[in-house]
Amino acid sequence: MRERAHQNTWIPVSILLFIMAGTTCAGTTAYSFEVGRQYEYRRSDGTGDMWTVLFEVKDRVTFGVFDYFHIPVSNYGNDSAVYDFYFRVTEEALYSYNPSGPDYLQHREAPVGTKWSHYQADDMPHIVTEITAIEAVTVPYGTFDKAYVHRKFRCVDPNDLSKGRSPYWYNWVVPGVGYVKELDYWNDYAPAVMELVSITPDLEPGCLFDLLGDLNDDCRVDFFDFALMASNWLIDCEQQLVDPACVPK
Repeated sequence: MRERAHQNTWIPVSILLFIMAGTTCAGTTAYSFEVGRQYEYRRSDGTGDMWTVLFEVKDRVTFGVFDYFHIPVSNYGNDSAVYDFYFRVTEEALYSYNPSGPDYLQHREAPVGTKWSHYQADDMPHIVTEITAIEAVTVPYGTFDKAYVHRKFRCVDPNDLSKGRSPYWYNWVVPGVGYVKELDYWNDYAPAVMELVSITPDLEPGCLFDLLGDLNDDCRVDFFDFALMASNWLIDCEQQLVDPACVPK
């Protein structure tokens, strides 16, 4: 898929789905950034070429009423170019900055089959995202038991794909770690593959104790755990399967 960077340059939107680790003053979340952390990826394409791509959480900025993390992305196309992106996070979702309207939803924790889209002016202006699987994934950085697989594409009309759509591209997003893998078929030398190699400084491990009631894995049972429980109070996943809080194990 394609997304517009801050300098109005098209770049695969899979770049927008990474680096979701760290802590905030409100406890551990699945989508927190830490200024100064750098993520190294290895990317290759059908030609056999292989190169390094770097993401860095550079600083925080404010646009309107929201704070955003400024994320420069270097050498994505093996051309030394640097693109700037801006993101904000919530407990269960990641958004990219949109200067002309509502921010773009890039990732959310939700059941398989959940689908959404947003509009960006282009020949194929609709970007469609669907969670197609929740599965284990292995990359050079490690093996993870739970990754959300996003299938993405651009199209003219999401209700009538016969009017034209792009090839698919896929992202694997691991809660607590972030974007770990991309498989891109919308590429001159498809498929292009990108995988997480290292994180510097590395992520801190979660709590080493199995503490009943510690919902955010910070080795304490406190108000933040209560708030997490309260946010899902009286939700019945057997009766309300489509509720975003009902994430399959």
